[in-house]
Amino acid sequence: MKKRKIIFLVLALIFTFNFIQAYADSVNDLKKQQKNVNKQIENTKKKLKPLNNRQRMYLNK
Repeated sequence: MKKRKIIFLVLALIFTFNFIQAYADSVNDLKKQQKNVNKQIENTKKKLKPLNNRQRMYLNK
């Protein structure tokens, strides 16, 4: 019985550590995706800035 408990505890610890590692990997992937989205937003803003300036000039006439 004692060996079964030890084996069960070892397996439970291994499972827990694997779960934590998988969760951390998914969090890191989400952080990378968020950085990419933020870069795309900044690039879009840079592209739209000249267009907004033209529109303001047109409306001020």
